[in-house]
Amino acid sequence: MLTGIHFLLTYTCNLECDHCFVYSGPNAKGTFTLNRIREVFDEIPKIGTIEWVYFEGGEPFLFYPLMLEGIKIAHDMGIKTGVVTNAYWAISEDDAELWLRPFCELEISDLSISDDSFHYEDERDNPAKRALGVAKKLGIPVNTISIEKPTIEAGIDKEKAKGKPVIRGGAMFRGRAVEKLTEGLPKRGWEEFTECPYEDLKDPERVHIDPYGHVHVCQGLMSIGNILGISFIKDY
Repeated sequence: MLTGIHFLLTYTCNLECDHCFVYSGPNAKGTFTLNRIREVFDEIPKIGTIEWVYFEGGEPFLFYPLMLEGIKIAHDMGIKTGVVTNAYWAISEDDAELWLRPFCELEISDLSISDDSFHYEDERDNPAKRALGVAKKLGIPVNTISIEKPTIEAGIDKEKAKGKPVIRGGAMFRGRAVEKLTEGLPKRGWEEFTECPYEDLKDPERVHIDPYGHVHVCQGLMSIGNILGISFIKDY
């Protein structure tokens, strides 16, 4: 049952991480307009099962007023909200509080902050850690997302045959990760891929919608339709 809508608010990002599902970066194009956000929200009551709305990217804080307005619309509809960010904006604790305090009034239900070697290498004092601390102080529900570079471990995995290599690190091999992170890793033939390891394609619990209206049933991998009837090609 579909319970979550994730807005890929923009493909633009201040970073260009090797593991990015959707090829986000400083030169990536495509950002929702307010009217397009409203069009999606107009469809949500027709579905009747949506409990969550997330704002992701790219980096959604690059379009902060637009993100806040989307959260407000969801809040007024009684839908729980979440945001995924790399927290580039938390250049000090005071700045982090300035950016985060509106989330308290809008009663955001989840703030997910990326904090790993892809985003901040081995920095002990970085924007993600500052944002995490301030969010906790403000009482905002918060967690961190930490993805490490893939490594190979020989052993037994409960979902793999005995003795087969296990790839660790948490990176999903979609988008830019396929180009940047697969060198030296074990390969499998296409005929072995008989199911999606990340989503239930027959009965997905969430979909991602990008600025062009494309509905991703597996983020960055597969579109099952277009909610807005907009060509994905025109800005690329």
